[in-house]
Amino acid sequence: MATPFERSESTKGGIAILRRRTSVTLEGIEDLLAEASCVRDVTAAMISQLCEQRRIDLSTRLVRGRRQLYRRYLRHCFDDKVLSDDERADLAHLRALLHLSPADLSAIHDEVAVEVYGEAVQEVLDDFRLDEDEENFLRGLREQLGLTDKRAEQIMQEETSVARGRALSQAESRDRQFIEHRAAAGEFTGRSNGSLESAVEDALAKAALAIPSLHWFEVDHIAGYVGDGKTDSWHVTLSAGIRGDS
Repeated sequence: MATPFERSESTKGGIAILRRRTSVTLEGIEDLLAEASCVRDVTAAMISQLCEQRRIDLSTRLVRGRRQLYRRYLRHCFDDKVLSDDERADLAHLRALLHLSPADLSAIHDEVAVEVYGEAVQEVLDDFRLDEDEENFLRGLREQLGLTDKRAEQIMQEETSVARGRALSQAESRDRQFIEHRAAAGEFTGRSNGSLESAVEDALAKAALAIPSLHWFEVDHIAGYVGDGKTDSWHVTLSAGIRGDS
């Protein structure tokens, strides 16, 4: 898996470019990381030599740049939503190389944790439902990320709200041809403890009994109940009818 580090343009072309010592030092550190086959192949002695050549005290300078390098690698490690033992060792080695303080690490980890967990929740809610395997996956991920249950629940509620809005947007058709070729016939309600789709199917089953030549439907309203921070049941109201030109 390729690392997120890249060699600087000055070293790629072999051309010395005059810039501030701080910028050159930071690029030099990233060059070392980019050229190494493993983060742990870059030693403290290599970093020290680089900084001495440029008369930079890494423990007090380049704070923002050092944070960005670590954050980039941490985010890279969680691209697959799993933190391996090798990646844990790399991260421990990298934070020692970069002289990051506990406060720096805490801020970076919190920021990345929220970002990664939010993306994971978006992925599992893509079908507007959350099954047992997905719940177990999210539980394991938040343990790896060190997220508190309270913060994880906040993220879940935020992303669930977004997913519901997306579901409503997708369910409500405003296609011109669709509107022109339909005739209203009735309004029906449906409910489900499982998913939005099941609630719609429940309403459609009632509509099909009342309208044998049922041709179209449109979801007018979506609602539901919540229990323990999770969707407890879905309720929908939809309009349905026959072809407008039949």
